[in-house]
Amino acid sequence: MNVLHAGRCLRRAAAVGCLLAAAAPLNAGELGPLLKKLTAPFEAVHREKPPIETDPCVDELAARLEWIEHRINTHGSIVAKQPDVWGQSRLTRHRYEYEEQLRRQLDRFEERAHAAIRRSDQQYLGMALALQAAAGRRRGDDLVAVPKASVVNQIGDLLPSGNEGLGRDGQLVISRSAPFSQPGLPGAFPEEPIGLEPTLHLDHLSRYLQHLHALRRVNEGDDSADTPGYALNLIRVPVSILPGSLTRRGYGGEITLTVTPHLDDDLLPRTFRNLVINDLVDTIAPALTHCVNDADCLRWARTIDQQRGRTSQHSAVPQQSFMAAIESLGQRLPAIAPSPPPITKSRRARLPLPGSQLADVAGIGPMARLIVATHTALAGHPVSRPCIEFTDIRAFLTSELEAACDFLAVPAQREIWQELAGWRLAELIRGRQIAAVDAIRCHAFRQFGAVDLADPAAERVAGPDDCCTAEPVARPPCQTTTAALAWAILVESALLDARLAEDIAATTPLPCLAGPFFGPVPSPEARTAFADYVQRRWPIRVFALDPVIDEQNIEESFARRREAQIAMAVAFASGRTSAQALNRATRRLELDMATVALNRTAVGFTHGADTFGWRFAPRVQPPPTRTGLAGWAETLCGTSSDADLASRCLEPGIRECAAVIVMPSFIPGLSFDVHTNWYALAHPKDTEPDLHDTVKLARAVAAVRESAVACQACRHRYADGLLAQLLRRADQLEQELSLQTLAAKVPLENTAGGFELFDAGITDLAPDLAGW
Repeated sequence: MNVLHAGRCLRRAAAVGCLLAAAAPLNAGELGPLLKKLTAPFEAVHREKPPIETDPCVDELAARLEWIEHRINTHGSIVAKQPDVWGQSRLTRHRYEYEEQLRRQLDRFEERAHAAIRRSDQQYLGMALALQAAAGRRRGDDLVAVPKASVVNQIGDLLPSGNEGLGRDGQLVISRSAPFSQPGLPGAFPEEPIGLEPTLHLDHLSRYLQHLHALRRVNEGDDSADTPGYALNLIRVPVSILPGSLTRRGYGGEITLTVTPHLDDDLLPRTFRNLVINDLVDTIAPALTHCVNDADCLRWARTIDQQRGRTSQHSAVPQQSFMAAIESLGQRLPAIAPSPPPITKSRRARLPLPGSQLADVAGIGPMARLIVATHTALAGHPVSRPCIEFTDIRAFLTSELEAACDFLAVPAQREIWQELAGWRLAELIRGRQIAAVDAIRCHAFRQFGAVDLADPAAERVAGPDDCCTAEPVARPPCQTTTAALAWAILVESALLDARLAEDIAATTPLPCLAGPFFGPVPSPEARTAFADYVQRRWPIRVFALDPVIDEQNIEESFARRREAQIAMAVAFASGRTSAQALNRATRRLELDMATVALNRTAVGFTHGADTFGWRFAPRVQPPPTRTGLAGWAETLCGTSSDADLASRCLEPGIRECAAVIVMPSFIPGLSFDVHTNWYALAHPKDTEPDLHDTVKLARAVAAVRESAVACQACRHRYADGLLAQLLRRADQLEQELSLQTLAAKVPLENTAGGFELFDAGITDLAPDLAGW
């Protein structure tokens, strides 16, 4: 760089010397010393060494980055932004407004002409006779010829003048005729516009309505999107298009995306926990709402809870009243839980437990503790007047079940999950083995911290030496709301695990040997089997693309003229007169067409269920003006449609693209594999850049990172942070490559329960009546 700078300074000094010599007359002896004096400082700079030593490692790093940037700018870049996701709930208002606007278009059908064709066939046949006035025969055989212009003037009045006339050179000119006759003349067309036949009008109206319904169907989504486990999400993918020097003219852009679900290791425990909580809330909330608002149920629950929470071995409540309360509450629970089912079919094949088994499986004591705790927590709230609402009960149960799941996830309770797999609790409940279920419940509460002696089943199993017989300072863990809901979680986990295993066996061709699926830490085999089951049961489908087709309306007209003339002249002379006869036939064929052409600037496409993309083309542009040999060739040979396409330029900018995807509602994220390239408009098979160029650029970016590590030793010779800036530039260039992998988070819709999700027996997708 210093050498180049010194050379420029020498040239400038020489130029200054020349100007001084021109301004002030100097002799040859004075000009030489003057130039030497002016260039002496620059020659000294040129001879000395650079003040700062450069490092070849950093120079090589910068050269590689410059080469990568030059290659990318040569081909141009098509880059997709990280997708944005909108859930089905956020799209409710958009879908409603779209439906309203399309509904208003149902009665606005109009007949419109989209093209016009005009043909004309004109023919003229005329005969003109020219007489040569001669007083007599002149001497000699030569005749005096009459000028052509005078002949034309003589016969001009004899020719028809409707559509024809005579030109300057005597040629016959035929003007363009009107397509229709004038109104009022014989044979004229009627004044009323020409319309379609009634049957064609109905066909067009039917097509109009069907297209409106097709747009509304796309807006609403298909029935499979409303099935349990599925959600309809809108994915927005802005695409930035920046043509390069090679692809600036005659090229279009293409982007292809493949979407895959993000199935992480925590998918099974997270999903199973949410499904268990939702199932328990749907099962317990209706009965609990009735009990906390019923005076009798609340009185019985308090009597049972006081007996369970005694502070001494002597009962604070008479034994007779305690047993009567247990019997009364046990008889009431099957009648009020669960709530009466709706008349219509439900997507849920069955609840985890029928109402007749709720009291036997859950236990009267834990149910009483839950009723009292719920009433105590919600009765004093101002919004609970005059009764506790169903929504408040669900919110309270959700928070308490979350705490119970956290209680079961601590390391001290992991042993109970291991024992749950060998209890075969689901078989005992389905077989109505009440005594065996009571024994397991007592053992589970003992694992929680103490034996519940207030439960009749616990009294049969527990011995006098149990730790719960002593007087506790506070309520033991087995008598808390958390313990009651923890037992409910264990029961629901066992039932849901059996239901999931059945559905996996029906979906997967291979036998399922990866269970159990419950617990805070399931096995790696169970996680893999569940991920494979999700991909088979809920495959991702691309439902709709926007834009499907982006078109540009163009007024296009076409005109064709063909003209043929035949002229024949016969001359003869006899005696003192001469005659000239002229026969001329002229025919002209005309064709005029006008229509609305559609130039598709964006076209969407799908390949299979999870691969989609768009192709972008330029808008209509006037062809460039060619000069020289290209202009002569265009004048002689004309231009073709391929040449017109090759001259168009794709406009740089961002294209707004969106896709509606049907995907599982419990998947936390999506992964997009993106491939972009340029294609020749006249020859779509020619693409730039190819995969070989992309791999070469990726290898160059990796080499830049390796070189940056080697340059750390000499970073003190440059400004602070220079190497970090060069690495960030390498990251920026890497984002412009044609192969990318993007990730997007998806809003979870945690509303379905496990027995609703793992069920495919109900195919009726009608709305469910939840209450009235």
